[in-house]
Amino acid sequence: MTTKLTTRKGNKMSLDGDKLSGDTYPIRDYLKKFCDAHGWNGTAWTVDLDKLNKILSISNSIGLRIDDSAPRVESQHTQRWLNSDGSLSEDY
Repeated sequence: MTTKLTTRKGNKMSLDGDKLSGDTYPIRDYLKKFCDAHGWNGTAWTVDLDKLNKILSISNSIGLRIDDSAPRVESQHTQRWLNSDGSLSEDY
């Protein structure tokens, strides 16, 4: 099953198993740091699914939408990503 993802800045990605592909370049450092992304093969990263699922569970608060058709929910936190300690990080 493939899951479509969109960042608040419109970067579109697809998650198929543990492979994340698409417009990942702008968030590559975030993926490496918080999702243990590795093994870039020119089209996809291999990511730690447990860590990515934790991020997806708070997706609305960090401005990440699951599925292009999902409604976008704005809150005071949609402008920033969260650090691993829960503090706010830079925009993506």
